[in-house]
Amino acid sequence: SIAGAGGGTGGSSLEQSGGGGSGIGSSNALGPANVEIMYHGLSVAASTVPCVYKLFDAASMCNNASLCGTSVVGQPTEGALLLAAQQLGIPDRRTHVTRNAEKNFSSETKTME
Repeated sequence: SIAGAGGGTGGSSLEQSGGGGSGIGSSNALGPANVEIMYHGLSVAASTVPCVYKLFDAASMCNNASLCGTSVVGQPTEGALLLAAQQLGIPDRRTHVTRNAEKNFSSETKTME
């Protein structure tokens, strides 16, 4: 289970149900069928919400962390995004693309520079 601290009541999390360990590597075309998205107490099958896959694919592509099994090398937040994507069965496409540029976030201007 990967949980996020949502603002207000309820929060959100990814929870894997069913047997068979973590489910890493056991996916269908859209990802593991047994991954549920919990949002404010409502359970929704992740496979019924395609934008979740697009979100975590983008989060993986814009990520500098890496995984060694379930251990994170890099920033913990970026590692949590990679682990969530992996649980959803989203392949890490960073090895197949070339990053042309990276724009860093400036906490002073609160923008990407």
